[in-house]
Formats: sequence, structure tokens, C-alpha cells
Amino acid sequence: MMLFDPGSGADPAQASRSDPVEAALRKLNVEKMTPIEALNKLHELKRLLD
Repeated sequence: MMLFDPGSGADPAQASRSDPVEAALRKLNVEKMTPIEALNKLHELKRLLD
């Protein structure tokens, strides 16, 4: 079982919105981001979920 498995009782609408966020997170190269870049990206991704 995956930690964020949509089949584990999560709201299906939330799971569908998470797909672009998950894809964006997987593309990030966090080792090369500055702290402010990381915070800005987190803010941007959080807005996608709201």
C-alpha cells in the first residue's frame, strides 16, 4: 500500500488534483534549489491543491 494511494479512502477529487502536483514534485531537482526557490515552489504547488 502506498502512503498517498487514492484508493485508501482519500477524496477522489483531491487525488485528481494531486496528479499535476506529484508530477511537478518528481521533476524538481531539490539539490540545486536555493531555500527561497524551494519555498516559492511549495507555495505554487499548494495553490494548485486549494
